[in-house]
Amino acid sequence: MGQHFLFVHIPKTAGTSFRLSAQAYFGDDHTFFDYSQESTETSALIRQSIYVKQDPHLLYDKLSKLPCSFFSGHFPTTKYMLLYKTSRIVSFVRDPIHQVLSHYNHYKNHHGYQESLMTFVEDPRFQNLQSRLLSKKPMGLYGFLGITEKYRESLDLFNQLYQTKLPYLHLNRSEKDALKARELDTETLHAIEQANARDISFYRRAVAQLAVRQRLHREKKPFTFGCIQEKTDSKILGCAFQEDNDAALTIDIYAKEEYLASVTAKDFKPGLALQGVSRRGYVGFEYQLTKKNLAPEAIRCIVKETGQEIV
Repeated sequence: MGQHFLFVHIPKTAGTSFRLSAQAYFGDDHTFFDYSQESTETSALIRQSIYVKQDPHLLYDKLSKLPCSFFSGHFPTTKYMLLYKTSRIVSFVRDPIHQVLSHYNHYKNHHGYQESLMTFVEDPRFQNLQSRLLSKKPMGLYGFLGITEKYRESLDLFNQLYQTKLPYLHLNRSEKDALKARELDTETLHAIEQANARDISFYRRAVAQLAVRQRLHREKKPFTFGCIQEKTDSKILGCAFQEDNDAALTIDIYAKEEYLASVTAKDFKPGLALQGVSRRGYVGFEYQLTKKNLAPEAIRCIVKETGQEIV
């Protein structure tokens, strides 16, 4: 196996199913959890290194000596991301309408929550939960983002990409007196959408990215990790790299369908170097726009080698 994964477990996204599959595959001695200092699920190693000694390097030192590991919990990516290769940080996301309802049902049945759905929806603690936990790291730099509604095919692709054999253990837990999306009136549905607009945008982009990864896998082409860090009417700045590939990628710049130029992703990105990316962090690119009156949204960056667009 020889791999170490960080799984950002977003509540009510089939994360428990994925976690149990990983536990079955990696074994109890190689799976670790952080579900808060108070949670009984939090592993002794995490409790001691993070909450008692407050020393993340102690955790890294222990995990790195294992032949493989899987670390999961309800925490933002930023809490542990510098301890892991960026390509080994994974998560699942879910349609925000269904995630909110499932979260509400769970709180009612397991946490004694007695307020109405609208009160839950209007509470900032429960709004845009998925993007809040994940969005500090660009989507294109995650190792893998699965989709709850496509759980089986997401798990299959994960196993193929990482050469693992996580079993399919999807738990269909029915919540008592669960409120369903089809039961919502238009006003309530609109309120959920308004309160979770960032999550809806994030989810749609994650669905599109999974489709890209599936297509590239079918075509036997590597996925390019990357993102656009800045896009204005005068320049574009980004990064692009592939797993275990020391070749600098060529990025073709387009204004919609019009080819403008090609640049090489070889500039140093110190933040990415800390996350163990390919080429020791020399994966950045920049292009100064010379053509006038170009709207930033019209500029497209395409990986020459595979045709994948960096977004």
